[in-house]
Amino acid sequence: MCMAQISVTISDETDKLLTEMSEATGLTKSSLAAEILRRGLYEEASNQSVVAEFRRNRRSTSSSTQGKRATR
Repeated sequence: MCMAQISVTISDETDKLLTEMSEATGLTKSSLAAEILRRGLYEEASNQSVVAEFRRNRRSTSSSTQGKRATR
């Protein structure tokens, strides 16, 4: 399996927490960060999908409401 590499800059506080979690779980900092990033990205994508669906529904409801007003 091919995997991409990226480089990120994190605060000292975040690095300390990542180190502590790495030691507690036995995972490398890299694999732990990758897993946390993956989960966060999927969660964010899901949230964006929900927001987009809400906006689509709001627009369609608004359009049908405006159409009803125009026919009165």
